[in-house]
Amino acid sequence: MDQVSIIQPVFEDESLVVFDKPQGLAASKGKTSSLCDLVFECYPGLADVHGYNTNEGGMLNRLDNDTGGLVMFAKSDKAFEYYLGLMQDEKIRKTYNAITDGKLKSDKGVVDTPIAHHPKNKKKMMVIDTMSGSFRGKPRISWTNWDFIEKIGSYNLLEVTIVKGLRHQIRVHLASVGQPIVGDKLYNRRVYPVKYHQLYACGLEFTDMFGKQRSITVSDKLELHCL
Repeated sequence: MDQVSIIQPVFEDESLVVFDKPQGLAASKGKTSSLCDLVFECYPGLADVHGYNTNEGGMLNRLDNDTGGLVMFAKSDKAFEYYLGLMQDEKIRKTYNAITDGKLKSDKGVVDTPIAHHPKNKKKMMVIDTMSGSFRGKPRISWTNWDFIEKIGSYNLLEVTIVKGLRHQIRVHLASVGQPIVGDKLYNRRVYPVKYHQLYACGLEFTDMFGKQRSITVSDKLELHCL
């Protein structure tokens, strides 16, 4: 992707700043340019917040490289603890748009199968049900709610909501019910004319540190023209 030297926030108050991460950009610092690099260049104070990891500063939620959308950064240690508490109490509602490939049996649904690490592939997660074999780690419970929005050719545009957000949760949950995300190289074997998998974090709802209800949205940038 093109390198971006400046990234603008989509929301900011005294405690929090939210950015719209481009698809294809890593969230955390690593061997290549990341959202953290771009954010800390413009907001160096965010790097000093004591968060999950020292090189992530106040970043509160991570997105997969291919997944674009809203990422939250706390502006202080106190703010980080507050918003971390909201997430742990499942009080931040996250909305995604996803394009999936499969025949829908209804216009809405919920997937609540526990998730664990794949026993052989360290990059993958898996759902744990009565047919599951071995897995790594402890299965964790999560819920993925989805609603059908419209057909895009032979594909489905879904609105997906979660309140927890385990690693690959939406991707592995939708694939487990026959709705793999278009372009997902881990959970969908088909090849599509898209650069990134078609999942975008486009909405956040929560109560901020000052008691005000916040609803933050962005337009997704999924590659509809390719499908």
